Amino acid sequence: MQTSIAQCIAMVTYGNAFLKSKETLEKFYPGNSSFSFCRDVVFVDLEAHGDHYHELPYAADPVSFLQRLKQEGYSSLRLLYGPAQPEDGDTPDWMMAGFAGGGSRWLIEARGPAGTDYWEARWDTTVDEPQDDAVWHVAYGRIVKNYTSVPPETPDLPAIKEELALNLRLISDFAREQGFVDFSKIFDESLSLLGSDNPLQNVYHKDIAPSDFLPADAVRLLAAAQTAWVFGGMGSWNDLGVEDAAQAQYLSLSSELYQTLLAAISEATNSSL
Repeated sequence: MQTSIAQCIAMVTYGNAFLKSKETLEKFYPGNSSFSFCRDVVFVDLEAHGDHYHELPYAADPVSFLQRLKQEGYSSLRLLYGPAQPEDGDTPDWMMAGFAGGGSRWLIEARGPAGTDYWEARWDTTVDEPQDDAVWHVAYGRIVKNYTSVPPETPDLPAIKEELALNLRLISDFAREQGFVDFSKIFDESLSLLGSDNPLQNVYHKDIAPSDFLPADAVRLLAAAQTAWVFGGMGSWNDLGVEDAAQAQYLSLSSELYQTLLAAISEATNSSL
């Protein structure tokens, strides 16, 4: 899973726990794994001036951001996603996921006393020759303020879990038939996590949500999504070449898995509401 997505998940889950006064933020930043490669993470207001936007400082780091939201009466956070490419574009989002800034758009919704705000992250490298792994400068910009939104629906975790399981079985069978044995094993491992009692044990972002805060199926979905996220750069699933006879099936199964993973990530994360 792209670190940028994992960070949004962590921001929402830990944020909701904090806003509900069920979680402290002592170890959240910079200790959470989703910040491992970040030199800094800031939050800015975007103020329009003609054709340009000025960035006005809002919070210097994620802890200050969540504390300020709480002080200003914000009640909850929610994770939303949408297409980055136009519907009639030549390249679908799942094929672009391996590029910096590629893939779908992810927004953090903050519900406040005057309306709903939307924050979107921009990731930029900070130095040409880094001395360590912390190479990213991340700026979350408030792109919409005090919007009137509809109340969120309750996530249907069993339904999305069943859909993801079906997608994983189908794409695993296809991968095996095409000789992509390593990918088939990845999909099978992801499928097994949907029934695991300790699904985060062997994934990278073990701390993607506060312990014992999310429903068990939400944790399973987040673990399975991390494992099944095969959309990246060179050598990834979307970099494969398949025979012409299998191309249509490859494109269809890949798109279906990608869309189901987006829904699974969103539904699981928003169960923190």
